[in-house]
Amino acid sequence: MNLDGKTPNAGRRNWFIRLLVRLKILHADEPRRADPVSAPAPAPQPVELADDLDLATVVWHEADIRAWPITADLKAYFKGSQLMLETKLLKHVKGDGDTSGNPWVIARCPDGKLHAATWEWISYGRQSRDAWKLLDSNHINVSAFDSVDKAPGTVVYVAVSGWARTAKRSAEIRTPFRKVLLP
Repeated sequence: MNLDGKTPNAGRRNWFIRLLVRLKILHADEPRRADPVSAPAPAPQPVELADDLDLATVVWHEADIRAWPITADLKAYFKGSQLMLETKLLKHVKGDGDTSGNPWVIARCPDGKLHAATWEWISYGRQSRDAWKLLDSNHINVSAFDSVDKAPGTVVYVAVSGWARTAKRSAEIRTPFRKVLLP
């Protein structure tokens, strides 16, 4: 910095600006342009966790969990004789003994309507269930499921929630319902 408070390059910079004005590249009345600043990247938006079907068309048994908030996703698929229900939903849900939630099934019943019911108990870390129990009326305990089509390729929907099978609740939260095809 010089004694007059200017940097050694200040004169050169002013000379260059005057040259640009003279050459009509920069107009004298235009403010000098600031260095371009790249716009910040937009913040990532959360993925919406939504159900794969219209739950208003479903007949509900036990609890109607449609209004329970979806707080975790669900990956559902068959692996051998097991239905895998991979979710972090019940990670912090305090249960009673060995369970903290219920898996759900929605299937088209002989009356032609979609029915929803729980069919087991489940807890975090135990994310597979015997596939044969999925539509077994003895596990569902709802007569509408007595003669449900169990043929390979039949479409059913599954989800996991906090306890919903009885009046006692562990947490009123759930996953979205996901479509699976029976093996």
